[in-house]
Amino acid sequence: MAEVQSKKMGVWLLTLFVAGTIVGSGVYMLPATLAGFGSIGLVAWIITAIGAVFLALVFAKMGTLMPVTGGPYTYAHAEFGNYIGFQTAYCYWIAAFVGNASLVPAIIGYLSVFHPNVQDHSLIIGLCFVWLFAIVNLFGVRGVGIVGAVTTFFKFIPILVVAFLGWKYFDSSNITSNFNVSGQSTMHALTFAAALTLWSFVGVESATVPAGDVINPKRTIPIATITGTLIAAFAYIITCTSIMGMIPMKELATCASPFARAGEIIFGTWGGYFITFGALFSLIGGLNAWTLLETQVAMAAAKDGLFPQIFAKKNKHGVPAWGIVITTLFISLILILTSTMDLIKQFEIFILSATTMQVIPYLYTSVAEIIYMLRHKKMAANFKTHIFIASVGSIFSIWAVMGAGAEVVYFVMLFILISIPLYAIVLYQKQKREDKTSQR
Repeated sequence: MAEVQSKKMGVWLLTLFVAGTIVGSGVYMLPATLAGFGSIGLVAWIITAIGAVFLALVFAKMGTLMPVTGGPYTYAHAEFGNYIGFQTAYCYWIAAFVGNASLVPAIIGYLSVFHPNVQDHSLIIGLCFVWLFAIVNLFGVRGVGIVGAVTTFFKFIPILVVAFLGWKYFDSSNITSNFNVSGQSTMHALTFAAALTLWSFVGVESATVPAGDVINPKRTIPIATITGTLIAAFAYIITCTSIMGMIPMKELATCASPFARAGEIIFGTWGGYFITFGALFSLIGGLNAWTLLETQVAMAAAKDGLFPQIFAKKNKHGVPAWGIVITTLFISLILILTSTMDLIKQFEIFILSATTMQVIPYLYTSVAEIIYMLRHKKMAANFKTHIFIASVGSIFSIWAVMGAGAEVVYFVMLFILISIPLYAIVLYQKQKREDKTSQR
């Protein structure tokens, strides 16, 4: 029993895993992306942080009610049935591997601080990183958790440096004179910026996904989810404000490594290298964590016969090896198809698409909590409070989808429509397996 427990994640390891999953490319790349909107991006980040806390509370509660592997898929499947369960796993899986792909241009952008020619070989270098962490994940979830804990520790060093020392070089006019430079209305800019900043908080559910590999999940998951989300919110808001005050908006909008530039302003050239080192730890940690998450949900659905069975096959280390390999192949394909894009544009397209796909499982989870509470009204403590929290999570999720823009929502809808015939195929294969079993 002790040996089994030693392979699982406890409170602190899971908290660091959550914080490490959330604090990824967002904190290191979004200041540049948001500079195209102006300091209104800071307002969007604050609103998004509040919405993310509500979503974290939803996942914390659902993690105690259903402490099994699968996260959003488990909750949607339990409350809505097979099709919505399948669709949730499908959307989450796509969002996870597209989001994982977004980490690659961020990594390349910061590597180019050390050598500008890195961008000339961005595809090969990116593919090497993606496959490296696929291999790490093949050796089990505890190894992933340990790598996540180490990278999380190092990633917060540059964040804290910029957050506290950057104020010495803070120029408030960079923010006050550039509130909305998007050329759009304030509401349009705020909504679109919020769709981008929500990417920063994708991962609030990460503690619930590997629930079967967590020690005492009913206690551990809520603590790790809420604490990890609050750590991320603090890091984002304080550092983005600092950077936007340090670097003029026009310069920031074209900067592929904004934290490195901030480090140069504070310490000179060596400071840029130091900050870059921490940024790379952050991005690598995110790549490590999301490689785990993107296959855990698919594995849970496959066990229920609602995803191709190959995603449920585990290796001797207890991880869905074929799921990791197949998903990494899809990431590689996406990187190849978008390799000619500018790094900042490539990053923006990836995160908008991934966030919109990810918000759909968040919406289903929020509504699933409402349904659960209504069905167990007599047994549910703090019934009205949980209904309110889940309702806010639902409204916030819908608003986030609206902010992604018509083009992104169009492609997301195509993916969802494609899920309908795919679901029919999955059900057909499931029925064939059941028929074979009944004939034995």
